[in-house]
Amino acid sequence: MASEVFKIPNQNAARQGGRESTIIMIKPEEVQAGRAWLITDHIRRFCDENGLEAYRAPVMLTREILERHYFGRGEKYVKATGVKVAGTLEKEGVKCTRSDIELGERMLRNIVDGYTDKEAHLIVVRGHDAIQKVRSIKGSTTPSESEPGTIRKKFDTGMKLYEAIANGTPMRNIVHIPDNAEEADHDLLVFSPLIDRLERLAILERV
Repeated sequence: MASEVFKIPNQNAARQGGRESTIIMIKPEEVQAGRAWLITDHIRRFCDENGLEAYRAPVMLTREILERHYFGRGEKYVKATGVKVAGTLEKEGVKCTRSDIELGERMLRNIVDGYTDKEAHLIVVRGHDAIQKVRSIKGSTTPSESEPGTIRKKFDTGMKLYEAIANGTPMRNIVHIPDNAEEADHDLLVFSPLIDRLERLAILERV
C-alpha cells in the first residue's frame, strides 16, 4: 500500500498547485459501530469515479483540536449552527424557545464533550474541484432528509435531532465535510497536527 507524508504549509493549503484539497471526518460513533470501513469504501469509490486522490488516517480526537474546530470559527458559525438546529427541530415538531446562539453553543458543546478522546477517521481528498465534488455526497444535517446516494442518506441510523439534544449527545449524522474553500482551509489546518503525528497516510486501495 502506498503512502505519503501529509503537510499543511499555509492558509492557502486547500488550493495549491491548481488543485484543491478538502477533508472528511468519519465521526466516532461510526468507528465505534464498526461502520467506518463501509463509509470509507463508499468515499473511495466516489473518488475513483471522479478522478480524485484520497488519503486516510485513524486519529484520536483531543479536546483542544475539537474546540478549535467547532468554536474557532467565531460567533457567526455558532449562530449558523443554531439556525440549522432550530430549523431541524421545527421540522421534527419541536418548539424551541432558545436563541440561535444558545442552540448553536449547546449542540457544538455536546459534540466537543462527546468526541473528546474518541477515535475518528480522517480522509484527505485532493483534485480538481475536490471541495464541491466531495460536498455533493455529504447530504443534509438531518440524514433522513438527504438525497439518495449521499453518505448521510445511505448510512442513516434514524436518530432525531431532538433525541440528541435531550440526551446531551452529538447528532449522529455520520460525517463532517466542509461546505466551502474557507471551511476546508480551516479544517485542514486544525486537523493537521493530528495527521502530522502519524506522518504517513495510506492511499485508499482500488478494488
